[in-house]
Parts: sequence; structure tokens; C-alpha cells
Amino acid sequence: MSRRSPSTSLSLALTAAAAATALTGCLEHPVKQVEYDQAIVLDPVTLIEPNRDVDVLFVIDNSGSMAEEQALVAKNFQAFIGELDLVDANYRIGIVTTDNGNPRDPNAVFDAGDLRLSSCLGRVDDGEFVYYDFDAAFACTDHCQLTDADLEIRPTTSDSSDDPDKEAVARPWLERLYSETNLGGGVSIAEAFGCYGPQGVNGAGFESPLEA
Repeated sequence: MSRRSPSTSLSLALTAAAAATALTGCLEHPVKQVEYDQAIVLDPVTLIEPNRDVDVLFVIDNSGSMAEEQALVAKNFQAFIGELDLVDANYRIGIVTTDNGNPRDPNAVFDAGDLRLSSCLGRVDDGEFVYYDFDAAFACTDHCQLTDADLEIRPTTSDSSDDPDKEAVARPWLERLYSETNLGGGVSIAEAFGCYGPQGVNGAGFESPLEA
């Protein structure tokens, strides 16, 4: 059995007393619970109206080698229109050709970027789908059975600054605004484009899509 020396016992007693004093001192200041402030911040809500107004310009290459491509555009136009109708878009569709003249033929007659809206059946009759000995009438007749007499363009107004009087006239484009088209006789936009889209193959081989 070991014995502590008097000095060791005294040291332990002083240490215990100091610890008790320190503990007593800490307990004199009880822990205060933290109170949290709660606040809800609402961000302002901004309403965004989607812009469903679309202008579409088809620049049709009517040079001699473009018959199959024109037929393909007419064939797939219904799918294109379906995407616009799916989002209930308001749209206007114009058609021009790449025929802006030929610098080597100063006497050539060309479209010069004018909007074109006439049945391709008339152009077939005028020989505009014949390129040398190649008859490209199929680009029109495979997708169009409507003459200009069947394709009634109803008068509409325009928001253009060039039309300050807002007069209702037949416009050289197809349009669908708020589910109403500018076509009469129950003709759909897709049916009309099947006739309006094919432009023939007698345009200048010097294609100028940007100038048009």
C-alpha cells in the first residue's frame, strides 16, 4: 500500500478546490438560448407574355436544277405548318425567288425580290417548268390541283407604316392571325402553299438569294 506525501495530498486538495471554484464561477452565468428571427422574402413575380408573331420568308431557288428541291419543300410544308400551329403562332408567309437578274444578260426579265403569290399551274402552262428538254412540271402538279381562281386571298389590314390608312386589301402573302387565315373557300395554308411554293425552273442560274 503506497502512501502519498503530505505535499502531494495538499496539491491534490488545492487543485480540486480550484476546479470547484471555477465550475461554480461558470454556473453563475447560465446559458441563454438563442432566439432566431424568421422572415419570408417573396421575390416579385414577372409575367412574361410569349411572342407568337412570326414572319417567314421562303427564298425559292428557281434555277434549272431545282425542280426536285421545290417538290420536296411543297411535300413537307404541312409538317412545318404543324409546328407553328402547335404553339398557336400568328404568322405571315411570303415567297420570293433567287432570280435577281444575270449580269451577262442585261435584257433578262427577273423577279427582283417581289413577293410572288400565284398558282404554279399557271407557270406550268407558261412553260416555266421546262429547262431545255427537261419537263419539271411534276414539282407543281404532284402537290397542286388549285388554280388562281380556286385560291381566294381575302382582304386584310396591315400594321406596316407603309399602310397608314390601314386599308383592307388582298396581300401577297399567306397569313394566319388568331386562328383565322386570309384564304377563302375552305382552303388550308398547306394546300395553298403546295400551289404557291413551286416557282418553276426558268430563273437565272446566277442565284442571288440575299439580294432578293
